[in-house]
Amino acid sequence: MLAASAPGHAQSVGRTAGVLDRQRPDYDATGVPLGGFRLYPSVTLSQSYNDNVFATERNTRGDFVTVLQPQLLLSSNWSRHSLGATAYGRFTRYWENEVADTDEYGASLNGSLDLASMGTASGFASYGRGAQARTDPEAPANSRPSLFDRQYLQLSYDKAFNRLLTRAEIEYDRYGFENAADRMLDRTEMSAAVQLGYQLSPRIALFLRPVYRDRHYEEPGGNGVSRDSEEYNLLVGVNFEVASLLIVNLSVGGLYATFDDPAYSDLTGVAINGSARWFPTERLTVTASARRSTQATQQTLASTRLNTTVQLAVDYELYRNVLVGSQVSFREDEFAGTPRTDKTWGAGVGLRYLINRTMAAYTEVGTLHRTSTAANAGFDQTVVTVGLRLQL
Repeated sequence: MLAASAPGHAQSVGRTAGVLDRQRPDYDATGVPLGGFRLYPSVTLSQSYNDNVFATERNTRGDFVTVLQPQLLLSSNWSRHSLGATAYGRFTRYWENEVADTDEYGASLNGSLDLASMGTASGFASYGRGAQARTDPEAPANSRPSLFDRQYLQLSYDKAFNRLLTRAEIEYDRYGFENAADRMLDRTEMSAAVQLGYQLSPRIALFLRPVYRDRHYEEPGGNGVSRDSEEYNLLVGVNFEVASLLIVNLSVGGLYATFDDPAYSDLTGVAINGSARWFPTERLTVTASARRSTQATQQTLASTRLNTTVQLAVDYELYRNVLVGSQVSFREDEFAGTPRTDKTWGAGVGLRYLINRTMAAYTEVGTLHRTSTAANAGFDQTVVTVGLRLQL
């Protein structure tokens, strides 16, 4: 919640920068100059106590967890184009349940080309070895972590014609799981979107966003039926700003998914993607977000998973170098074609103490509560964390 802290070069300026994002010259990392680039190394060490390590409804196990997170972030300081790269690791060790230990790592590359009157082209590519969160509805009910490799690519192009705003983007996303029990989640997802907007004023724009997504699984579901699908979204949205006090980006529309195998019925529903940031004072930021979309699933008989997530966060600058925050969330997962529905409530509070340019300490307390119509799929979990971040 408050642990992650981007280096100073990536932070925002002005009234519309949130409490956690704004520049603090006395405490921001300065980085190491490398010609036209600047390198920002950091390492975070945290110690947690998790009272339900495996997120189970019965026979819960508590344990202490130590996490080491090194990171190298390289960013250009060019006046026009931009290029950046990140390499990271996340190494998790349990004191008593060593079987749950994980080594996660990855790297990414991002950049943009300012084509002047021809617009802007941007790209992002990444590779990572990750571990599925125990609290994920798709996490297996065993003690071994669910590890996967992920390759991701996004390309986009933006061009403005006076008040007409256009954007085109494509995405490639591939998951490959290590454990045989998770192979039904091996998949490739490809999507393409076009966004057409009209700027009514410098602070208000309306837009229309059609999206196409193709989801292909490497293996059939638990019932032997292919879950490959094509999905279409049509969203109508608005971006607006009110006197630097409120920024809203909201789109709502319909989704339609059709499946290759006739054993699965077509799915129709409402798609939502939105966020709002309110700045009642210089020292207080309130952020709300909502999203509703389909997700991959390996649950037997389910064609897809319809996920709805709503979050509300409040961050406050108690002192220049002392930041406090709180968050509440609600998540609903509906497994299409089955009676299963999961509902998860979350809450958390945290505090970050910026000691100097090279050091920051933080502490967090978070709790989750899930109910499910499926047997033994609910859980309660509380995690208490303290951590220290070192940076240059």
